[in-house]
Amino acid sequence: EGAPEGIDLVEIRDFIESDVTKPRVVNLHVWSINDEVSTLAAHVKVADGVNCHELQQSLDHFCRQHFGITHTTIQTTHVDLFQD
Repeated sequence: EGAPEGIDLVEIRDFIESDVTKPRVVNLHVWSINDEVSTLAAHVKVADGVNCHELQQSLDHFCRQHFGITHTTIQTTHVDLFQD
């Protein structure tokens, strides 16, 4: 098993974790529905108080623009990143 051809999971993870709010990727999965449709599911920990909706929109846009991923499901969990 692996990501569909042309999709770089490390690049996607690095994009998420490069955000100034320092989110942490817990799980990241990408798979193909068919030859034209790829799907991403991610679980990301964010610090308490972070606007997770902005992060979700940013990741959705990044995946569409760079990899043609048209469906993303992004679960965020707010945590105290210094304690977790």
